[in-house]
Amino acid sequence: MNVTYYKERFENTESAYLLARRANSPDLNPRALQAIEEIIAERGEVLPTLVPFVESATIAESKSDRFWRLTATFCACVGVIALLKVFTTGFVQVWAGSLVASACLLWWLRTDNIRFMKLDLWCFMRSSISVFMIKLMSFKSIRRTSSMVPVGAVVAAIALGYYVILPKIIVEDETTPRWYLHGLVYTKNFDELQEKLAPYKVRMISRGCIIDDDVYAKDIRHNQQVYESASPELKLLLGEPRPRI
Repeated sequence: MNVTYYKERFENTESAYLLARRANSPDLNPRALQAIEEIIAERGEVLPTLVPFVESATIAESKSDRFWRLTATFCACVGVIALLKVFTTGFVQVWAGSLVASACLLWWLRTDNIRFMKLDLWCFMRSSISVFMIKLMSFKSIRRTSSMVPVGAVVAAIALGYYVILPKIIVEDETTPRWYLHGLVYTKNFDELQEKLAPYKVRMISRGCIIDDDVYAKDIRHNQQVYESASPELKLLLGEPRPRI
């Protein structure tokens, strides 16, 4: 089959179709390609520069994905900041915080979205261990579900252990003045404050974020009593603002 054969076949074909066939068919017969170019030239139409198929596909993909990549990156940043803000200021102070954190952890480990994996931010957030777990969980849904059971059991054990075991093993010395801290505090700041309070015989106790309402109210009343009976120097020390996590 020569060029004449293809020109006869394409003679009554629209130019738009011929140009599309020429641009998007990397396996097109060279003689057919030559016939299409001659037909377009004979019709007096402009023949676009032929871009290699691989390069053309890459350009098209980059143009179509550019807006999505920027939008997704921005939304991911805003979402992460919002979740951290809500979690550190609200959910962590109630028992539902443990359940929400467990659900987010399980969903994050089970997600294997190729579109999100394209984002540098998403790849940075995933550690090598998480990627390894995702690969292990991608064989079958049954294996994926069963592999998450140990993770859920560990998270549940930690959450339940906080309420059941911790109150039993910690015995507070009620004879020594105590100052209770609530919320997440940096270990360095906690140790520094403990050293400053040591000369005043005041013991620091960190309650964390999840605490019963009655215990919280009792701690606040005790802090008020300690503050009212403290010296001016100790009041300044106890009233210093402390950075939170």
